[in-house]
Amino acid sequence: MLAELEPDALERLLTAGRVRVLPAGAFLIQAGDAADGFFVVLEGRLEVLAPGEGMTLAELGPGQSVGELGLASSAPRTADVRSAGPAKVWQLSAAAFEDLLDAGDPLAPGLLRSIGRTLAARFREAVADSSAMAPGIARRGLGGQLQAQTGWEVE
Repeated sequence: MLAELEPDALERLLTAGRVRVLPAGAFLIQAGDAADGFFVVLEGRLEVLAPGEGMTLAELGPGQSVGELGLASSAPRTADVRSAGPAKVWQLSAAAFEDLLDAGDPLAPGLLRSIGRTLAARFREAVADSSAMAPGIARRGLGGQLQAQTGWEVE
């Protein structure tokens, strides 16, 4: 995700964050918690888990990121994320992110574009996955899903 940034912008961004070391099985994010930043995997692997179920939704490795949605929306976390083994991540706190935006730092637009592209790619992937699993629901769209699940008339 950060590869899109110019080298000098990337250097400024990296100094605004910090490195965290996680032991095996440590939770980095828990569903429902306040979004306190986003993370890029430097070493090891992270598991993204369905809240309460423990079902693995995705695995992330070096260079991949997690937490952008919470950072962009200030909404509570939607999934659990834990280390699959020892791991090292780089974190940009929500406060540091806001500082970059408020200060008008020239790297902010590039970072926002990068976050937007990452979220858009994940959305497209989720739509493709849902289409493959339930093609009728995907064709009907959100209104059709709501009507199918509730019986409510949706126009």
